[in-house]
Amino acid sequence: MAILNNPFDEYAPLEPTEQMKRNEICWCRSGRKWKNCHRLRSDKSPLPLSAFNARFYEEAKTTKFCLHPSAPAGCSDTVCAAHTIQKRTGLIALAEDRHVLSARDSSPASGSNLLQKVGIKKASTFYGFCADHDNRTFKPAESADQPNENVAFLLSYRALCFEVYTKKIGLQTLHFCRDNMDRGQAFPEQARIQQLLAASIFSTSLGYAEHLRSKDDWDAALLSGDRSNFSWSFVKFDGLLPIATSGVFIPEFDFEGNQLQALDAPRGSLALLGFNILPISGKTCAVFGWLDKKPQNARFLETLHAVPESHLASALIQFGFDTCDNLFVNPSWWDQLDKEKKTYLERNLRGSTPGSKWPTGLIPNDPPVLELPVIART
Repeated sequence: MAILNNPFDEYAPLEPTEQMKRNEICWCRSGRKWKNCHRLRSDKSPLPLSAFNARFYEEAKTTKFCLHPSAPAGCSDTVCAAHTIQKRTGLIALAEDRHVLSARDSSPASGSNLLQKVGIKKASTFYGFCADHDNRTFKPAESADQPNENVAFLLSYRALCFEVYTKKIGLQTLHFCRDNMDRGQAFPEQARIQQLLAASIFSTSLGYAEHLRSKDDWDAALLSGDRSNFSWSFVKFDGLLPIATSGVFIPEFDFEGNQLQALDAPRGSLALLGFNILPISGKTCAVFGWLDKKPQNARFLETLHAVPESHLASALIQFGFDTCDNLFVNPSWWDQLDKEKKTYLERNLRGSTPGSKWPTGLIPNDPPVLELPVIART
């Protein structure tokens, strides 16, 4: 695969134009004619900020399709609410009164709390597989009593599909913002808002394309059963961590604070790493999987396994907060944490967006937020 130069160099800022011919394509890149887009934008009633927050979750409820590589062949009629973390054995272990704390905030509420209570029936779900493909593809991982290569592959593949799905609805939400966020504003403010949105749409599109390229390789490995290019690693604890999380991310910094890669790297050169921290047979396992031999992933795992055992559980909790908002937390454990530790983890969570990482966010906290013995690792 040819590797190109920095893809961000291709971005061209908007050229806001207050007056255009009625049938010209609007300067905001909506693809619509100016007369149907920004001509009367300043006369429209503004929408509250809550409308834009809610839009993402509405998109997540209504966008339904099957990401299996064979789709639509073999698809059942129903696109199910697939769990990235199994409800029966994973979320239930963290839940109290069948609720966990969620960083995804699937029911937006006012207030500053980063973690919101959500029922385990809805927690960790996404409409990215039909019921038949979801069951047939991931049943071996959900019924396993120990992590192994196939379990690691399937968990990582599902996490990648979740990221593809999330980025798709993220783009749909940004398009809604482009069409509505500057309603009622004077032209200079319209221009400012649209410049920010255009840059966000461009960068999100790059991330979406990068994950789709990666998914092509994972799809081929799924269908062929060939795992020769797949690598994996895991840590198993003698007990349960108070968190569960699942996703695919671009390792920017390791557990020693070293930068591994930057997001402006050439297309095709970024290393993506799948991760799942979840209970398996009553013991929390942290499972990582990747499908290429890029050195960034190997280095990331080397520094993880170099963390002293007394700090490893704590380091993985930090990782969960640092890396992904598809994060679920035991309510009592969170409530009993002292203010300093909560503030530390919340800082990681606020910086979980790629490109805004806190460089030292994965360096193990001392004293650790939790200690738990390790009983197996590879």
